[in-house]
Formats: sequence, C-alpha cells, structure tokens
Amino acid sequence: PDGVLAPSGVADQTAALDLGYQLGNHSFGMKTQAYDLSADVYTGDPDFIISLPHRDLRKASAFYEGTNLTPWLDTLHLDVYHQTIDREFNNDVTVAFGPSASMNVLSTSLDAQKTSGVNLRAELHFSENSRTLVGLEYEDDSLTSDKTTVTTIMSSSTARRYDKAQIKTMSAYGQHEMDLSDTLTATVGARWYDVTADHLASTTNGVANALSSNTDSLVLGSAGLVWSRNENLALRANLSQGYIYPTLGQLFLTTTGGGVTLTGNPDLNPETATTFEVGARYQEGGRVLDATLFYTDAKDYIATVISGRSGTYQNVDAAKSWGLEVYAEQDLNLWGLTAYGSVAAMRRKLGYANGYETFDSGTPAMAGKIGLRKGWERGDMSGSFDVFVRGESGVDFRNDGGTVIGSAGGYGTLNMRADMDLGHDLSLVAEVNNITDRSYTSYEEMKGAERSINLFLTKTF
Repeated sequence: PDGVLAPSGVADQTAALDLGYQLGNHSFGMKTQAYDLSADVYTGDPDFIISLPHRDLRKASAFYEGTNLTPWLDTLHLDVYHQTIDREFNNDVTVAFGPSASMNVLSTSLDAQKTSGVNLRAELHFSENSRTLVGLEYEDDSLTSDKTTVTTIMSSSTARRYDKAQIKTMSAYGQHEMDLSDTLTATVGARWYDVTADHLASTTNGVANALSSNTDSLVLGSAGLVWSRNENLALRANLSQGYIYPTLGQLFLTTTGGGVTLTGNPDLNPETATTFEVGARYQEGGRVLDATLFYTDAKDYIATVISGRSGTYQNVDAAKSWGLEVYAEQDLNLWGLTAYGSVAAMRRKLGYANGYETFDSGTPAMAGKIGLRKGWERGDMSGSFDVFVRGESGVDFRNDGGTVIGSAGGYGTLNMRADMDLGHDLSLVAEVNNITDRSYTSYEEMKGAERSINLFLTKTF
C-alpha cells in the first residue's frame, strides 16, 4: 500500500527427478534436485545495499524402506544424501561522517557448503498395546568461505579472509508409546547428541590465524500422557526438551555486513529449552474445540553483541514464555457455513546477562485468524470458499539497557480464499489478500503486501 519496495526482486528455478521401484514389501528410490536462487534484498536505505547473485543447491539422495519384515518389525527405513550449496553475498554500505566525509564498505562472500548424511529408522511393536520407534542419524557438514572487504575513506584498503570449518553430528533416539488402559496412553522418548565442530583452516591476507574447536554431548528427554474418555474428548500433557547447536558462522567465521565486523566465538554453548504443555480437544458433530496451555523456559540464547563497528556472538539471554493457544469451529447450520478461529495469547519475558528483565520481547501478546468457511459440491466438481481476518497485536523490543530499539503496530487484514476441484485431476485455487489495502508491518519483517491476487492451477498426472 505504501509503494514498491525497491530493490526487492527474487528469481528461482528448480528441477527434480524421482525414481522408485517396489518389490513386494521392499521399496527403493533415488532423487536428484537442482535449485537456483538469486535476490535483491530490500533495506529501505539506498546507501545500504544487499544482493544475493546466486544461492544454488545440488542434492542427490537414495532410500530403502521395508515393511512388515518380521512379526515385530513394522518398518525399516534407510536414507543417504549428499548436497552442495554455492552462494554469493554482496553488501555495499556508505556511512556519512559529515557534509563531505563518508566511509564506504564493500563486502563480498563466496561460500561453498557440503553436507552428507545417513538416517536409519525402525518402527517396532512387541505387544498389541505398544509401539516403539528407534533411529540413528549422522551428518557431516563442512563450509569453505572466501570473503573480501574493501573499505574506502580517503583511500581504499582490502582485507581477504579464508576459512574452512566442519560440524559432525551423531544422534540416536527412541520413543516408546504404550496403552496403559483403554483410555490412557503414555509416551516416553529420548535423544542423545554428540557434536564436534572444528575450524580446519583460516587465513587473513594470507597469514594463518589461530584455530579452535567446540564439542558437546547431551541427552534430551520427553514424556507425555493422553487420556481419551471417548471419541469426542481427549486430554493431553507433555514435557519436552529442545536443543540448538551454534552454527559454523557463529562459532568460527569472521564476516562484515553493514559496516560491522562480526567475529565467531568458539566457546559458545548450545541453546536449550524445556517446554511443558497441557491441552484438551473436544469434537462432536459440527463443533471442534482444541486448547493448549504452555510454558517454556529457554536459556543460553545466542545473541549478537556489538560495540562500535565490531561484535561477536555470546550466550547472553534467557527467556520464559507462557500462553494459551485455542482453535474452535462451529457449524452454523445456515447455508452450509462454518465459523472458525485460531488465537494465540502469549507472554514472553527476556532476561539479559546484566540482570535486566522485560516483557517487551518483540512477541505479539495476541495473534490469530477468524473466519467463515463454506464447502460446496456440484456434479463432479467440489470446493470451498473462505473469508477470514488475520492479525496480531503491536509489539516493542527493549535491549539490555531498557531502551526500545524496535516496534511494530498491531494490524488485521481481510482476506478471501477459494479452491475448486475441476475433476480430471485438475484443481484451481484463488486468493485475494489484504482486501482493504491496509498498510502494516510485522516486527522484524518487510512491509506487508498491498491488495493482491494469487491464482494456482494444478494438474496431477
């Protein structure tokens, strides 16, 4: 609604080939994929330019799956893959120091990433009232990066950086589900991670840099209960742990963007979280109600800490989040209409390393979607029509000094969607978005698109 966001263009193309063969209860297959992407990133500042001339993926994979191999082995699945990603990133930023003085920083990064992996999974049952899933995963992820930074004030200076780093991840997991009674089911699970990250090579302007490594080993667990009194009502409770290991860039790489140089931190800890939730689902006739209460305690958030024109990554933040998610729908018994809504109410408290805490975390207190839906059939054709409002409340974000450094206003957009099955494996989908042409922006996102129409015609053969 506020005009064209220039420059902001994306071009991509993909090609894929799947081959499969089934021999009794054994299946074999392979897949190759090529995906090319280029983009210009909108920044809102003509002196701050970001472009991605190419980000190209090549991937090959193969799999085997056997079903009902023994009385207790339902499924055995094995897949292997190898992929490469070649990408180029350019950043051109100019900062004015006065009426006639400025600094220009031109940064170029050429990266080559190679990833290979193996996944083995088995689904078993040792009794009529239990189900077990076990698996092994291994991934070898390496990255080679060539970076050039040209800084011009009165004269130009060039810095060249070369890095090669690798992460190897091994994990084993299992989950066991057991019917304790006709109405109560329990689930327990665990996953073990063993991660090794190494900085294999590094030079700056041809001079070798110090190398480092990072390792971590951790066991995560989960447990849950589901009580189903009948087909209409189910109650559930679940406790689970989460884990995110730092990226190679956060650990080892030195990058320049926006005139700021970020240096990796090999001493980073993984981000961890524990989540507890209880929920209920009721479904009868044309009525559905599903509600979930949740609480999450996360720590060791990896944040970017900047001082002047240099910075690094540190485990500085923690967060406690709690809220309620509700989905409801009701058949109105009027013209075949169904009213529905999904709403999330959430509070998130950030805790910084200096002891400062705030609820202004950039997370909307309310977000959701409310609409009316109608299904229809006519002869061999069928489809649905949907009118809905999607929106969220306004947010602020405060840094560790209590200063608001980001905000976004609340909004709601009116939208329509219609789909039609035309028969002969042909379908049509039409979407009309932001019908009132409202100007809005979600936090840390680009401005929302103006009134627009999307059409999708799909033929399956």
